[in-house]
Amino acid sequence: YGVHIVLAAQSNERGIFSLPRDAIIGGGLREHFKIVKTIVEVRGRAPITSRRFQDVANDMGYNDGEMSALAGKAVLTVGEGGSDFGKSLESRGADVTAADWWYGMTAEQIDRYLRIDKGNGYSREIMSGREALSNLPRRRMVGRLPHLPVSEATFDETVVNQLIYWLDGMDPKLADASLRDLIRITRPGGRIRIGQVKNALYERFAKILAAERPDVQFRYAERGNNVLLIDLP
Repeated sequence: YGVHIVLAAQSNERGIFSLPRDAIIGGGLREHFKIVKTIVEVRGRAPITSRRFQDVANDMGYNDGEMSALAGKAVLTVGEGGSDFGKSLESRGADVTAADWWYGMTAEQIDRYLRIDKGNGYSREIMSGREALSNLPRRRMVGRLPHLPVSEATFDETVVNQLIYWLDGMDPKLADASLRDLIRITRPGGRIRIGQVKNALYERFAKILAAERPDVQFRYAERGNNVLLIDLP
């Protein structure tokens, strides 16, 4: 779904849908995060994945202790689509905000324009708009990397699973800018957790961090799918 996230940043002059203001964090985003008419015309309903909590947690290398330590912490998840990952963290006591480009849509708009599967992108079962919204945490915002509408030093932990991998495939500059934006919004003493940071991308991120933030500590997680951990001092 990375392609759709980038396309959704374009303006939509005909107004496929309007964003209900009470469903988003931060005003003035209407012109940036609307569905592009081209997606619907060319692809039909835009596909969104909805990976289950435990699958995401395993991919991101969380152990039980790390999960428990998020209770009471401000956590941002980015690009998790229809996953219940953020809501599950919320139920465990974390103060979760979830960001994705379609989170301002109503249930009716989701039914019309999106195709949200029930299982990791491989299921033929599709969620209704109402079901998809019930899968998300209470606090969510319309947002995209590398320009999240968030103030500096807002979150204790920022979590991005597959999105940066897809952005890097489209344009490495997008991935690099996303790394910088995640550092910007993460608090001192906080952690950034990025999934699928494979060899070449890891090496490039390592050079950026060494040159621009030599004070941070970074490493691969002991488990998970090529998870880069960045600890801010």
